[in-house]
Amino acid sequence: MKALKSCRSPSVLANLDVPLLQLSRNEKVLYGCNLSGIGLEIGASYCPVAPKKAGYRVEVLDHADANTLREKYKGHDVDISNIEEVDYIWSGQPLHELTGKEDYYDWIVASHVIEHTPDFVSFLQQCEIMLKSNGVLCLAVPDHRYCFDIFRPASTPGDVIQAHIEKRRVHSFGAIWDHFSMIVKKGDTVSWFKGHQGEYQFVHPDLSDARDMLARAQATSEYIDVHNWRFTPSSFKLIVNDIGILSYTSLSTSTFFETDGCEFIIQLQKGTANFFSDERRMELIHAMLRESLG
Repeated sequence: MKALKSCRSPSVLANLDVPLLQLSRNEKVLYGCNLSGIGLEIGASYCPVAPKKAGYRVEVLDHADANTLREKYKGHDVDISNIEEVDYIWSGQPLHELTGKEDYYDWIVASHVIEHTPDFVSFLQQCEIMLKSNGVLCLAVPDHRYCFDIFRPASTPGDVIQAHIEKRRVHSFGAIWDHFSMIVKKGDTVSWFKGHQGEYQFVHPDLSDARDMLARAQATSEYIDVHNWRFTPSSFKLIVNDIGILSYTSLSTSTFFETDGCEFIIQLQKGTANFFSDERRMELIHAMLRESLG
C-alpha cells in the first residue's frame, strides 16, 4: 500500500492550530480522538500509530496479512515485531465494503497512505462512511518538499477532482512516468528535514526503469504503487476545502500540525463542513505558492 513509511518521532512541535504542547509524533496523530472508543488503522505495516499491544481498541487494515508483511520487511532494517495481526486484507475494494462497518469507528488513522490513493476523494468518502458522527480521520502526510517527490509540483484541487470524476482505480500513466523518472534522494536518504545537506541524486539514474514501468502499466490493469499526490500544508488544506465546497465530503480540517521533518499531521472531522472564506482561500493559494518556491 505504501512506498514510503516513516517511524520517526519529531522532537520539535511546530503547530499552528492547537496549544504548544510537547507531544510525541504519535500523540499528535491521535490528538483530539476519543481513545476510549474503537479505531481503525489503515496501512499500519511495521510502524503502527495505535498498536493493539499498547491497549488501543483498534482494528488493522493492510494489503497483506501479518506473516506476509513480516516476510516482506525482513532484512529491511525495521522491527518486524511491531507488525500486528491484520483484521482486513485490502485487495482493491472500497474500504467500507471490506470492513462491513458504517458509522462505527470513533477514529481512523492513515499514516503515509493518502498520497498513494488513485482517487483522493473516494478514499475520504469511504473513511467518512465508516466514521461515527463527529469521528476523526487522522492523517500523517509527507510534505513533498522534504522527500523524494521534491521535483514534482504540488497537486491541486483540480487534479483531485479530475481523478474522482474519472473514478480512477489505478494511477495514470503520467503519474507512473513522473514517479519513476523523477524520484530522488538527498544525500543518502529519500526523506529529510528542512536544512538537510546533500546533493540530489536520481534513484533511477537513467530512464530505463521509467520506460519499463510505463510499458508495464500500459500492458496490464494491475495496480502499480507510486506517490500519486504531492502536498504542502497549504495545498492539502486547499484541496480539502474545495472538495468540501463541492459537497464531495463533509470532512473538514479540525486540527493541524505544521511540517516537522518530512511530514505534517492533520485531523479531519466528520460533519463539520468548515469552509474558508474567499479571502482565506486566497491566502492559502498565496501560501501554497510561497511553499512551492521554498
